[in-house]
Amino acid sequence: MSEDLRADCEVRADLHQRVDDVRDRLWSISDERKEQAEAERALVMADSWLDDRLGLLDNQLITLMQAEVDRYHDTVILLRDYYRAMEGHVPDELATDYARLPLLEVSDQIGTKMAVVVVGQFPLRLLQKIFLVFLF
Repeated sequence: MSEDLRADCEVRADLHQRVDDVRDRLWSISDERKEQAEAERALVMADSWLDDRLGLLDNQLITLMQAEVDRYHDTVILLRDYYRAMEGHVPDELATDYARLPLLEVSDQIGTKMAVVVVGQFPLRLLQKIFLVFLF
């Protein structure tokens, strides 16, 4: 820009107006992006992905523990029937009412709750004993 135009008040006012217009457009763009970022942040904070994954992990652990409880129960029945047969007694009927560990209720990807059937409620002390057996 030449020195002559810099001294002109109208040109200077026009340049100041252009700067103000650009500043206003940048502020509006910045405000829109801030609102979008806040909306996305709210969605991320409301998303229960981590809780669902931890629930699935807990359910897998409980399922593994249930398999071990079933194996233990079947082994006890086998040994009891074997020794009863060794004594000459007829083995008992097979009991199908195994103790079941309750599973957690988790949501699927759409956000609706999946129903998890809980066959029985275990006392807290029994669950603690089962966890201790598997830890040591």
